[in-house]
Amino acid sequence: MPANFRQAAPFLWAACLFLSLPAYAQATFDSPSGNIICYRTETTAVTCIIFENDWNESQQGGLAFEDEEECGLDLTPVFELPVQGPPNIFMSCHGDAFWPTENRFVLPYGYSLHGPGFRCASEKGGMNCRNRQGHGFAIARARYRILTPPVAE
Repeated sequence: MPANFRQAAPFLWAACLFLSLPAYAQATFDSPSGNIICYRTETTAVTCIIFENDWNESQQGGLAFEDEEECGLDLTPVFELPVQGPPNIFMSCHGDAFWPTENRFVLPYGYSLHGPGFRCASEKGGMNCRNRQGHGFAIARARYRILTPPVAE
């Protein structure tokens, strides 16, 4: 098997799977580490969650936290990216049954996925997602950033 084909095989498999899924389930994918899951909903271009992070208090202070004691389950950072406009980032209280479990695939490092109104790139440094306007987010275990559209000169 040619080396180029072996390198492209994960991407080709992911692209075939993406195209074969129904519209509501398309783009349900994980980072290679399994720490980040991204999926589509009817109201967002893409939504990503991160299970474990090493964010410092100043970064966490930028998120709207629910009361952890009242939650009783898991508090997880959620990054929602609409087709237009900036992302919505918040902490959500829910259990494991919430995560989409069917038709998921791993988006290998170095590959990106284009969906209706968004593009996400999987990198060793985390997951970067942007909508068509250029708004988005970069999330990783070490930190997160809000991405803004480039300024036209």
